[in-house]
Amino acid sequence: MAFYLFAPMIVADRPLEFWTAMELSRKTVQKNYLGVLGFLCVLSLIVLAGLLCLGVGLLVAIPVVSCALAAAYADIFGLRSSEY
Repeated sequence: MAFYLFAPMIVADRPLEFWTAMELSRKTVQKNYLGVLGFLCVLSLIVLAGLLCLGVGLLVAIPVVSCALAAAYADIFGLRSSEY
């Protein structure tokens, strides 16, 4: 799962086909797999903490995790969309 984490973001940001984006995500994450896996573990703990707060914490946890994933994508791949 961690290998293909950024594939949907690549498809949205760049003019690539889905399978090409999957391959690009896999090759990029494979270079630093343990770092990305650790990042996903931390994000999972944030979501778990939100669940433990009777589910109300998910109102904070999900936006935080989404923003963290977007920031990680921008840091690893850079933003190339010309529409914005």
